Amino acid sequence: MIKLVIIGTFIWVAFTSCSKSSNDVDSKKQFQGCVPEDELLATGIIGGPRVQQNDSDANRVAMILSDEDGDATGICTATLISSRVLLTAAHCITATPDKIKVAFHTSLSCESGFNIANTQRVLKTVVHEDYQDKTTTTEVINDIALIFLEVDAPSSYPIFKIADPQMVRNSRIYFYGYGVTGSHNKDSGVLRKTSLQRSDYVIKKDIEKVRVDQSNGKGICYGDSGGPAFVLIDNEPQILGVNSFGRGNEDKICEGTSTLALVFSYKKWIQDVMNENSNFY
Repeated sequence: MIKLVIIGTFIWVAFTSCSKSSNDVDSKKQFQGCVPEDELLATGIIGGPRVQQNDSDANRVAMILSDEDGDATGICTATLISSRVLLTAAHCITATPDKIKVAFHTSLSCESGFNIANTQRVLKTVVHEDYQDKTTTTEVINDIALIFLEVDAPSSYPIFKIADPQMVRNSRIYFYGYGVTGSHNKDSGVLRKTSLQRSDYVIKKDIEKVRVDQSNGKGICYGDSGGPAFVLIDNEPQILGVNSFGRGNEDKICEGTSTLALVFSYKKWIQDVMNENSNFY
């Protein structure tokens, strides 16, 4: 059975204390809002390595944490397009701005040094006014949104340009995300990366999407929603797509076809929204 699935995810854990032992002398490492690595209970990037905090590309994306009901925390991925503006998927905006936090870190784990207290607050979110999810159509349409931060993102995080599809030649497509590593795995909340060949993706300007063949075991999965698909334009990584949804056999959703919103098609919408909300950044 072929099934269409939005690729956001939720982790059913609480950010509680995390310490090495009950008598740890370093009190600063106790009571941190983080998740022990062996307890990351989420339903990522498949076929790719983990990105460590000190890696040169650890600053490509941010993690979006949405608290809907106090128990479930939704995980998505986003990319900076201004010092205070993040690009993500519309379906990732599932809570009011006061319930959303942004983490500029590679993992939720205590071992990585993550602390929920160091996440950034969100002032405003804007979802595309014509967004339609899978409940009303066979495709997810206009799955794009912007997040406005309260303060500037860390200066170590670059601001990315939007790729012009006409400039894409033979570039591989590069994915970064916090999702799981397979359809049945539960290892979200950790940043990973992968890439596919030019022959594995098709730019469809007529429907404002990018289709990606993931049958070779590489691509995006639950939790990678909203994250970028980069291509290299003159050796500069630029955003071609925003991860939207996957389609495949029910037991292998992440090994089928993924679909991305073609960001260039929304360039005017993005600029108009940023102009209308210039007081937020």
